[in-house]
Amino acid sequence: MMHRRSFIRKSSLGVTAGLLFPHLLSGCKKDELGNFPDGFRIIVVGAGAAGLYAAKMMKDHGAEVVILEASDRIGGRIRKNDDFADFPIDLGAEWVHGNKSLSHRLAQNAGFQIFEDGGEEAYLINGQISPNYSSSVLENIVGILDGDLAYNGPDMSVLHYAQQQGISNSDLGILEYIAGEFGTSANRLSILFTQVDSENWSSGNKDFKFKRSYFDLINETVAASVIDDVLLNSPVTQINYSSEKVIATVASGSTFEADRILITASVAVLKTGAISFIPALPKAKLQAIQSIGMDAGMKILLKFSQNFWNSTSLIGAQNSPVYWHTTYGKNGSDLVLSAFVMGQKAEALSAMGQAAIPHVLSELDLIYNGQATASFVDGLIQDWSQEPYVLGAYSYSSLGIGNQRSILAQSVNGKVHFAGEATAINGHFQTVQGALESGEREFLAMLQSVN
Repeated sequence: MMHRRSFIRKSSLGVTAGLLFPHLLSGCKKDELGNFPDGFRIIVVGAGAAGLYAAKMMKDHGAEVVILEASDRIGGRIRKNDDFADFPIDLGAEWVHGNKSLSHRLAQNAGFQIFEDGGEEAYLINGQISPNYSSSVLENIVGILDGDLAYNGPDMSVLHYAQQQGISNSDLGILEYIAGEFGTSANRLSILFTQVDSENWSSGNKDFKFKRSYFDLINETVAASVIDDVLLNSPVTQINYSSEKVIATVASGSTFEADRILITASVAVLKTGAISFIPALPKAKLQAIQSIGMDAGMKILLKFSQNFWNSTSLIGAQNSPVYWHTTYGKNGSDLVLSAFVMGQKAEALSAMGQAAIPHVLSELDLIYNGQATASFVDGLIQDWSQEPYVLGAYSYSSLGIGNQRSILAQSVNGKVHFAGEATAINGHFQTVQGALESGEREFLAMLQSVN
């Protein structure tokens, strides 16, 4: 299946793989880096992958850490459901992208069962299901977005480029699937800057899934060592970095003082201004926050009494550009399809609320001659745009984004640091591995600043 980041990549990380927690960016072992001074205190905003991993690194090197999590749970955009089916389902991040990624090494070294996603896709073209598609325009776009084909034209949306190249209407559903894998709609995704960002990808060309779940990996290998340092239901409302110490205020009015602060809130949350800064963030930082795209995204889980779809995934439908067989490779017998929807289509489904379930069922009925409704058992919606402390799926390269990820990743006054997948400047944005790597990047920056 053409999952984003599943295409061929040319380079490798070349780091030590034998350690459970290799220092990815420095190539150093733990005892080679030194420690923070006694009593050095760091506030981490957000208990997602970036925040948890950074906190673990910081704590391992002698820092005192407090993690302020706005919601009532850890994990951020990594979440699982144990109740919908007879196997755990990832409601957020689901795939490990690349056999050279930090996520892959964590899973391998911790003994987590992962398997290569080798499922077979089918394509809906002109209302007919086909085992493949034959479109030179789509092949060209995939090559460009993957960073394997050169694009030297002006910045424009993927849809605009496809239309210039003469894409047929029958292929627009597949185009929306491709754009959806990058986090948005085809008319919002920059073909130029997606290519530029993708050229840095280095974690390999294979996709993997968990026998259990992504949440279990992060919870057991990363969060377990810092869980006692997490304060849930503690949304940060203000960060004051005007003096030597940094002071974070949460919604209850409680304040926390530290030497450094790491902000891992999603770029969509940062866009809202929910966190105020004293002094105000530099204009360049504010522009970067507003320039990086992050759209609505959702999964709709559909459980059925019989398998009427056969293939591992169906690509190119309208209500949901892809439906995939969630049970594939899992240790379970319940039959579950996931509708994966991003951008404008997700916004439309989100506005429907629970009515989105019969809406996608009606499309499946048209494709499979009424078998969807006839065998429907249950449905569940995970709408990330409605999560108040997330507000979307993952970042994407919007029109005109330029180097805004790099600007967002820069610290302010050497005290206020930013991490999270949107700050991944090594091509791994949109991924858990990118979030983990960004957390380690900022940990190393802090550590180096005091040694």
